[in-house]
Amino acid sequence: MVKMLMIVLLLHGVCVLLLSVPTVSAVSLSVSPNLQQVFRGSSSVDLSCVDDGQPADGWTVKRTRGGFTEDCGAAAGFGRLLVSYCVVDLSAPSETFWCEDSSGQQSDRVSFSVQSDTTDKGVILEIPALPVRTGSDVILRCRQRNGATVAAYFFIKGISVGPKPEHIITNIMQADEGLYCSTDEGGKSPQSSLRVRDSPTIIHPPPPPSSSTNFDPPLLLDKKVSLSVSPNLQQFFRGSSSVYLSCVDDGQTADGWTVKRTRGNLTEDCGAAASEFSRINSSFCALGLSTGGNFLCVNSSGQQSDEVSISVSGKGVILEIPALPVMAGSDVTLYCTPKEGERRKSSFFRDNVTLGSGPEGKWNLSKVNRSDEGLYSCHTDIHPRSPQSRLRVRGQDTNITSCL
Repeated sequence: MVKMLMIVLLLHGVCVLLLSVPTVSAVSLSVSPNLQQVFRGSSSVDLSCVDDGQPADGWTVKRTRGGFTEDCGAAAGFGRLLVSYCVVDLSAPSETFWCEDSSGQQSDRVSFSVQSDTTDKGVILEIPALPVRTGSDVILRCRQRNGATVAAYFFIKGISVGPKPEHIITNIMQADEGLYCSTDEGGKSPQSSLRVRDSPTIIHPPPPPSSSTNFDPPLLLDKKVSLSVSPNLQQFFRGSSSVYLSCVDDGQTADGWTVKRTRGNLTEDCGAAASEFSRINSSFCALGLSTGGNFLCVNSSGQQSDEVSISVSGKGVILEIPALPVMAGSDVTLYCTPKEGERRKSSFFRDNVTLGSGPEGKWNLSKVNRSDEGLYSCHTDIHPRSPQSRLRVRGQDTNITSCL
């Protein structure tokens, strides 16, 4: 939403007209899995507002459908999972979502289409919900309700290609934007728009001044790839809904990177191991919650992202703690959640030292800094202690005083 502010000032007899320019928010809507089309009654979609991969404080997920605008948590099927995450059960033929703050700033909007055909003949087009970067490759597939991909005709801005099992767009450009759909012998998918945005410009520093002394050049890493985890939690109960993992660079899919898991001395690639650690499309992995492990992103040259540990428990309590690093200066709320029943008064620990007790199973950390990092756990008077999980903080501490 663009707000135009008109202020007339009289300064020394001069009438000055000030117009505010539209502000472009760096906050974006994160979507997991990153797909625009789903089958009615299929698994939920996780949405959150993020700023550089971190939860954006003060922003709310909103949606429009049927002419109505709703906030996350204010309607059935549009419930709040955590403070910063929303779980959506898509049922309307078309729904649009975005992030908005209290001043009315908005992120880009994302629209979803729901395939209402409940028979095996219904198909959807697997197409990214978020914009893709110029120069990257995109794989489109036509998928049936039973999960099988089928040979299909792909319609690209009204022009058909195929039939073939998948359509690959290489070195994508702005000209590839437009409406896409697919059809097989049995049915036709909805239409969805592919959006393309420019890749960030990499500015290389100037060469150092010549010197008689030889120095080794610093190692510059162009990529800041991280592992995205949705929901953004480290602990889960066995048998609960899946966790979605992907490799991202500035909120976009990181080409050439693979999600890996280590358990003991065993390392597995997503999609190459047990079915509970499976690839659901070219860039997303679904982790069925039967066992945990350590997860990270790796590329062909051996570069790695930071590692995220996920613990799976069969009973007792778990500690709801972010899987991704939190920004220094932000507020974090930890929850001690039982497998059955309501939250109750709980004791919280950091590095096995008691922090205190929190009513209703909640412990607040205000304006976190590096000193808050450590291994956290919790228990109640009737539940044993949860697994330990590490809270990670990034960015400079906000309470450091200059030494000058």
